[in-house]
Amino acid sequence: MPRSKAQRTRLPGMCANYCGREAMKGRAICLFCRETKMRQYWRRVADGICTICGREPAMSDLRTCRECAERRTRTMNRRYKKLRERGMCTRCHHHRARPNRTLCLNCWIKTGQRTLAAQTPL
Repeated sequence: MPRSKAQRTRLPGMCANYCGREAMKGRAICLFCRETKMRQYWRRVADGICTICGREPAMSDLRTCRECAERRTRTMNRRYKKLRERGMCTRCHHHRARPNRTLCLNCWIKTGQRTLAAQTPL
């Protein structure tokens, strides 16, 4: 594993964790690193500690500690604001939002179908 930041230039198609393995198709990390992260995540859930930092106890209704939850909320709010300013879809982040709206046409249709399905009795 490269030690200096200058040596850590990720090559296209290689794992973003700099393990030297090839990334999974359509992903940034390799299968080994993904499985390792998932094992770590579920171990932290079972132990009742924050799944992000792994240091603090998780809040009772979440899987993160208060500090990590607040940091994530700030980050998400900042991202939402930037996307709105740039006129991008706040759901997929890839397409232009419809005029005077926050979602692109595709996301608007998808969320509308989900809402409609939730309201329809079985």
